[in-house]
Amino acid sequence: MSKKKIKCDNCGKVMHRYPSDINDGNNFCSIDCKNEYETENSYKIITCDNCDKEFKRQKGKIRDTHNFCCLECSNEFQKTGKIEVACSQCDKTIDRWPYQVENNKNFFCSKECEAKWLSENQTGKDHHNRKEKIIVKCAICGKEKKVHPYRLERSDRFFCSRECQNKWQSENIKASDHPNWKGGSVRSRYYGPNFSKQREKVLERDNYQCQACGKSQDEIKLHCHHIISYREFRYPIFKGNPIKNPLAEFNWERANRLDNLITLCESCHPRVENSENLQKALNKIRSEND
Repeated sequence: MSKKKIKCDNCGKVMHRYPSDINDGNNFCSIDCKNEYETENSYKIITCDNCDKEFKRQKGKIRDTHNFCCLECSNEFQKTGKIEVACSQCDKTIDRWPYQVENNKNFFCSKECEAKWLSENQTGKDHHNRKEKIIVKCAICGKEKKVHPYRLERSDRFFCSRECQNKWQSENIKASDHPNWKGGSVRSRYYGPNFSKQREKVLERDNYQCQACGKSQDEIKLHCHHIISYREFRYPIFKGNPIKNPLAEFNWERANRLDNLITLCESCHPRVENSENLQKALNKIRSEND
């Protein structure tokens, strides 16, 4: 196959190349010519939106809105249309957009001034979000307690303690009506013939500590939690929905694998139970305890 004559797209030098080596775009005689060509053609002459001066800028850095030749032009352009106001803390003059002046009463020249003003003017009873608590009665024992006003919008029932709440739920809510109910047997918590041995192995592996809050068995009761719910390993004897079909059998060997079990305390277990992401739930509890 014979070579063809082509010209360098940068310096015009004639080159001999095989057809397979000729690019569809640009061809260069050397790396220096390629770099020189790309440097020259990567810039574009544009006009400054503030002083109308022409200047070069790389094509990839040209903005769709405004372009300026220097920082001074950018700052000068940004001040156009702004209103001068005084810092609420040190009275220093600062510029703000009209919509900012309409929507705010206080302005600050720095984060330090804002923090100082807030510490002096919005603490305790003077805080803008502070609202007096409202007295309500426990739905079980009638004992009075104080709650924030926003809680009245979320619930019409309040309890003075966890014991009263549990008592009310046991008397008024059936298991199948509970919002967290996902099916399964409520008559027992049998997790297969090997669960007790697997539980001991998991507790020993996790050093007899809750993997969320770090409490030991000397401080609180520990549970063995299925990362993938035990009910997910249920197989119906008859065809149909396994949740609606009470006659079912469980693949307990797969459900009780050590990598599917984790140690949690009785306090953290309910918080993790219905979480879609185990690791996020654990991290959230750990951050609250730090």
